[in-house]
Amino acid sequence: MEKTKKNIPEKPKEEQEIPPPLPLFTPNELLKVPLRFNIMFLLFNYSQMGFTELKKLLKCTPGNLDHHLKKLILAGWIEDRITFSPRPLKILRITPKGQEKFSFQIQQLKKIIRNNKESID
Repeated sequence: MEKTKKNIPEKPKEEQEIPPPLPLFTPNELLKVPLRFNIMFLLFNYSQMGFTELKKLLKCTPGNLDHHLKKLILAGWIEDRITFSPRPLKILRITPKGQEKFSFQIQQLKKIIRNNKESID
């Protein structure tokens, strides 16, 4: 007995030529929230800022900013201190751990952008 092949339609050409997958960016859990990413971005570039200054630049409420700052402080990425001159002022500063973690995220983004640009060219 001879086996017969079923007529299986061939896949369209565009389905056959799948380009290699691009690397995907997987942000750190803390940086998935845009406000936290922006807080880290500002502190990464300026090393320290006052609470009021951050609030004005990020256009957010004090309660919302405080909530996200607490998450970053608990993770050890930033630290805060209060100075008195004549009024209390909360100063936020990026820690070495925060610099390292944020820098790693930026390097990942740069690598993905560079690879994507090369695949387009």
